[in-house]
Amino acid sequence: MKAEEFKNNKHASLKLGVYADRDNIAGERLIEKIGLRDLKMFEELIGKRAGSVMWYPTWDIPGSASNFPLEAVKLVDSHGAIPHLVWELMTPGGDPQNSEVKLDDVLNGMYDSYLQKYAHDVKSWGKEIFIRPLHEFNGTWYSWSGFKNGKSAEKTVTTWKYIVDAFRNEGALNAKWLWSPNGIGGGTPDSETWNHIKHYWPGEDYVDWIAMDAYNFYPEFDGPQPLMSFENCFREVYDQSCELTQNIPVMVAEFGSGEYKAETFPHNKSEWIYNAFEALANDFPRIDSIVWFDVKKEREWNIDPSKESLKAFRECVDKYI
Repeated sequence: MKAEEFKNNKHASLKLGVYADRDNIAGERLIEKIGLRDLKMFEELIGKRAGSVMWYPTWDIPGSASNFPLEAVKLVDSHGAIPHLVWELMTPGGDPQNSEVKLDDVLNGMYDSYLQKYAHDVKSWGKEIFIRPLHEFNGTWYSWSGFKNGKSAEKTVTTWKYIVDAFRNEGALNAKWLWSPNGIGGGTPDSETWNHIKHYWPGEDYVDWIAMDAYNFYPEFDGPQPLMSFENCFREVYDQSCELTQNIPVMVAEFGSGEYKAETFPHNKSEWIYNAFEALANDFPRIDSIVWFDVKKEREWNIDPSKESLKAFRECVDKYI
């Protein structure tokens, strides 16, 4: 959809969340380091409040006190947004591709005390909070992936249940669990064999949201990348997710496009944004929440690398959010 074709008629509202990190600060302590500075900048640019705020807290060493980011959670809540913790199984400052936190150690009880303390703090907090561990489990990059654990989903899904059970045993029922497959178009291997997302499914009793990730990396990231529309990024993983359950709500937990120019459709980031929101409204009926990755990292994922891209995002937010 081109900008001149964009109409003012309203669609059913989507909920909007954000990872707001303009300068690509280490996400594990983002809110502690910069407070709500980048969130407020994002909201000022779009003229609307975000309903959830995402960042990337890590685990901690065995036997340590809970590192639940209470003050950051309080700050986000005071702004009227739901805290969204992408709880990465790695030690602070560690490498998620070669993490010291091993799934075997979790399952062997090494982190039981830590999980109990963390769950206790979540329960004491008392309000709704999104927790998204083991995210992008069907990719090749993270230590908790099936790919890095024997090319099998078994240990990853068992760890998921182990973590959720630890929180429920502590009574931390305010934690809402986001099960997060990566978009098939994003380089995930063997999506029709051992790595199909159905093998990672822990069952409806263990999931509060299906929360999908995918990006348009075009034209390059570690080599040439194909142009991926929103449809290309999410269609397959969305359809596969919807086959798993009819009862669990669906969100896009991370998405975005870098700034680019292309000869083929869509021709630039602004058109990519228009088409993404149009697809969300018309072709992905079970998605009712989205989280934009507003950061300059591998690409210019932020909404304002050009005035055209910012204009497109503002218009889409006005129409769909």
